[in-house]
Amino acid sequence: MKKWTIALLAVVIIAVLGIAAFSLTSNNSQTSASNGKGTDMAFYNQANCWVHAVVVISNVTVENQTKPDTYFAEVWMKPSTGTTQINLSQLLGYGDKALPEGTTMRVKVLRDLASNQYAGQNQTSNSTIKAWSNAQTAPDNSAILQNIQLSQLVYAMPSNVTDDSINVTSDATQGAIFLQGVHCASYEFLVTVNSDGSVNLSITQPVVFCEHMATSA
Repeated sequence: MKKWTIALLAVVIIAVLGIAAFSLTSNNSQTSASNGKGTDMAFYNQANCWVHAVVVISNVTVENQTKPDTYFAEVWMKPSTGTTQINLSQLLGYGDKALPEGTTMRVKVLRDLASNQYAGQNQTSNSTIKAWSNAQTAPDNSAILQNIQLSQLVYAMPSNVTDDSINVTSDATQGAIFLQGVHCASYEFLVTVNSDGSVNLSITQPVVFCEHMATSA
């Protein structure tokens, strides 16, 4: 076989492998701080333990939206000052534009506390959630859910977690793996976007605990 044929075959193989790798990873994203454009939602940890949460964003109702209608985010937040943020506009395919008026989504948060110092104990924490448009960080007039108070059994920290992180996917299989990792307390809220890009947040299910957590606490 001629050298140029071998070289061409190698290029084709690399291209195919590259496409396959992209297809496996393209629906996962590590979401970073906002670029100051679009609609954002942020979670704030005010506990003296790490927060480990899975956020399920579902029932996304956007006109002409062809993106998946359920997303899963695995979240880790440092004690006291931990913060993670999701750019909802980029997630739903709107780029730097605020989400359109009438966009609604249901958000379920399942969460644990983790700490080597407090493992096996009960700890109480407050959480805060904010949502807004067209600013890098939450302005004073952001929609806010605060004083979401939870008293939970604390689990040991995994050794590979060292900083705030959020990993978002639309892959239901990966989402199921995320959900297997929480034990869990949960609550739900509704996100609604107004004509000016401002956001309304409203609790639709107060905090509930899984049965085995309630008996352990």
